[in-house]
Amino acid sequence: MTYQVAMLGFGLLLLLVGLIGRVKAKEVEIGTTSMFARVATALIGSVLVVLSFWLIVKPPVPPTGEVTVKTPPIAVERPDEWGAGSRMPANLVSDANGGNLLVFQNNFDTPDRAMESRNPGEGNCTFEDGWLMVENTSQDATRGYLFPYRLAGTFPSSVLIEVDARLVQGSKNRRFGVVFGANETGESPFSDYYGFFVTADGWYGVLRMSQGAWTPLVSVNRSDVIKPGIGLIHRLRVEARGRSIAYSVNDTLLGTVDTDREVGGGIGFFVDYAGMVVAFDNLRISQPGKKSRL
Repeated sequence: MTYQVAMLGFGLLLLLVGLIGRVKAKEVEIGTTSMFARVATALIGSVLVVLSFWLIVKPPVPPTGEVTVKTPPIAVERPDEWGAGSRMPANLVSDANGGNLLVFQNNFDTPDRAMESRNPGEGNCTFEDGWLMVENTSQDATRGYLFPYRLAGTFPSSVLIEVDARLVQGSKNRRFGVVFGANETGESPFSDYYGFFVTADGWYGVLRMSQGAWTPLVSVNRSDVIKPGIGLIHRLRVEARGRSIAYSVNDTLLGTVDTDREVGGGIGFFVDYAGMVVAFDNLRISQPGKKSRL
């Protein structure tokens, strides 16, 4: 029994005593013959009844520091400071970390079966244990597979993208990672885009795909922050500001690079080589704060 219910019962008992003068419950009899005492008892009972009802029906207050914000992964037309017509998710959430403004997040804990896809000879996208699994099934071993993540919408050239990535199976020396700034022209989805990639043997690079060919913006480099091995989680971050791109792995800034166009558009996930399976999780997309460079 909660204290609100106990208070309600006691209040009703006092109210009855005040109204009728005497109440008998089993072998216990409670009452008074004094009119003053009855009025006072009725008033106290009324206050307890009203207070207990209010405590029962009032909405609960979440404890400080444990407020959880759920941002539904739904993109809507939302003209605002990012430019009229930009497709962004609803429910912008202020992020206390670095003054960034969280506009989309998905931890893939709830499988979206409508998003699952199987493209024979190209690649598969499925959900497993709270991870988005992207598999390259190409018959051409050297052909990469790009999964366009259109659910996130498209973003302007000021954006911070974060995601966890780990190689589940396949070649440790082939790249995987996040695609961003993707434009769609004609019947060619994601025909012009950028990619920030790592390998499971400790290398990273930033490239641009245009007219069917990759152009390195940053030469492939090795970094000690990318621990080699299958199954290890790497936190990838890429921040675009106009034509400038900053990139980091596991909270370590690896560099910046400039490009020849505004880095705005859609995002996706890339798996470079046939037989590779890469898992992605904890996707966050933000409008970066004034000082944020990852």
